[in-house]
Amino acid sequence: MLHLIKPKHFLHPFPHAHFKQKWHSGDRIRVWYLIYQLLSCMFLLGCVLKTWIDASEKNSSWKYIIWMTHWGIVSINFCVFIETCLTFYIYLKISRADKPSEKLNRILHISWGISHITYTAALMITILYWSLLFNWGTETLSFENFYVHAIQGIYSIIDQFMSARPWDGGHWWLSLPFPVIYACFNVIYWAAGGTDYYGNSYIYDILDWSNDPGMAVAYLAAALVCIIAVHYLFVFITWIRDRLHTKFF
Repeated sequence: MLHLIKPKHFLHPFPHAHFKQKWHSGDRIRVWYLIYQLLSCMFLLGCVLKTWIDASEKNSSWKYIIWMTHWGIVSINFCVFIETCLTFYIYLKISRADKPSEKLNRILHISWGISHITYTAALMITILYWSLLFNWGTETLSFENFYVHAIQGIYSIIDQFMSARPWDGGHWWLSLPFPVIYACFNVIYWAAGGTDYYGNSYIYDILDWSNDPGMAVAYLAAALVCIIAVHYLFVFITWIRDRLHTKFF
């Protein structure tokens, strides 16, 4: 079990081999996967535009940046856009046996790392919202709510099944930058007198630093535990994917 927990370097001799579909017996990127990547990129861009328009209608478009959900949507969209561009480039320019240039190799590793950061964050956001922030007793489940707070987490699971992207337990440390950076931003924003759309002195009521800082610290600690657990959930999902692929292909 130690190899699942011990931090590992994020290196691979042929990182471009991960930028392809999983569900095929060959090594060549298939056209259907390129179409899937392109449609996914366009769909997630629609998520960004939708949430930005919603923020603009509240006359607080600049406050779009204060919400962790929006951080998640923007970052996963950026990740998928980069992966889509790289997948098309690999399809057109590189075979699996080729050794990518040092510059391309670095870009591929960066993209691979970003996917670990953004996918774990996306699923964590989905889990935390529906377990802690959505009031199941009084709020009505709307398409808009589902669209904004669930799609990114669902997509991250689907895409991990579709792609050949590996996911190693020793890379758990890559899941930490997103919640740590957002936590720092949240505290700084509150200390500077920032408010949410409705004038409250907090962004999320569970992170109310003015009235209950102890609870806020506890929830942040829980979020760190949650995102590491989500990383290992992706390890499990990847293991299932690889077992099924071995069985059928």
